[in-house]
Amino acid sequence: MKKPWWILPIVLMTSAPARADEKIEICYNYGCGSTASIAYTEAQLERVGQWMLHAQDAASERRILRGVMGKLYTWAGLQSPVKADRGGNDADDSVEGRMDCVDHTISTTRLLKMLQAHGWLRYHEVSDPAERKRVLGVLQHFSATIEARPGRVQDWQLSTGLTRDADNALRGPRFVVDSWFHDNGEPAEIMPLDEWLNGGGPDV
Repeated sequence: MKKPWWILPIVLMTSAPARADEKIEICYNYGCGSTASIAYTEAQLERVGQWMLHAQDAASERRILRGVMGKLYTWAGLQSPVKADRGGNDADDSVEGRMDCVDHTISTTRLLKMLQAHGWLRYHEVSDPAERKRVLGVLQHFSATIEARPGRVQDWQLSTGLTRDADNALRGPRFVVDSWFHDNGEPAEIMPLDEWLNGGGPDV
């Protein structure tokens, strides 16, 4: 399947491992029409690492990750117009700093890759963005995703979702990390990919 045009910037804009200040390009104004370079300080990254390392299993890592993504976007809003971003596309139409699902997908994937580069995603790994079409009136929607690491799966619900890919490698279940549904700084929605593909998520 042909990948959307905006996946290439995600691949190219991954984060480097630990350094004093870490810069991530955040997209906004729809379709990554504008970008802002956000600097996360050493102190901020230390706080994020402490939060993430409280996870005891995949489920708790996803719960913590919801709030971490909200905090990373809060800090981004202090340095850029994305503070004005509101959930969905209607509440902030034409506002400088608005973010559509493409902006969120690119930006969230970059933030997740930053966490992964630091070793803070211990029970998941970043996977390719997902797309859904015409579900509950939504013509097209994208989201960042993560995949549970098979070797760290600890509960029966996740273990029943293990599959094998074309190379017979064991794969864990995938989850969307969708920050588009909520206002800037609020926790992201994290849910099983299949649930999201079937229209899961708040009504915006």
